[in-house]
Amino acid sequence: MLYINRTFWVWQEIGIRCRIGIGENPLQAKMACDRFAKKNTEGIFRLTHENYAEFTWPLPVRDLFGVGSRMERNFLNIGIRTIGHLAALPRGDLKRRWGVNGEILWLNAHGIDYSRIEPRCGKETRKGVGSSMTLPRDYRSSKEIEVVFLLFLFYKAH
Repeated sequence: MLYINRTFWVWQEIGIRCRIGIGENPLQAKMACDRFAKKNTEGIFRLTHENYAEFTWPLPVRDLFGVGSRMERNFLNIGIRTIGHLAALPRGDLKRRWGVNGEILWLNAHGIDYSRIEPRCGKETRKGVGSSMTLPRDYRSSKEIEVVFLLFLFYKAH
């Protein structure tokens, strides 16, 4: 309920629709957000190891993260149409055919993701933000430079 109140607050106060995907790992959270939370009225969805198969296995195999158009074609050529079809294959078969990528896709089809989210703990990794613009000529007077600078700021702010 707390999450629903927060998404409603974000919508009311800021005017931005907020979607929340909750999972036991980054893959589940991303699948929950992108495949389900964006499509329900509350804007929230939770995937767990217990309900992962129920909700994701009926989805087309292309909806699994890591499956691009080329891999989808490979899967369709051997009869794999859904995430569930992929999950039903032996892990070793996928690893033999596609190497470590095949194994990772099998793990993802089962909702398993060993990647970690590293908290920043207030440490900002970005050292700066930059933007540039090529001007039509050289500007020398401080008044001209000020006008160009303000126009640049206005342009970047919108």
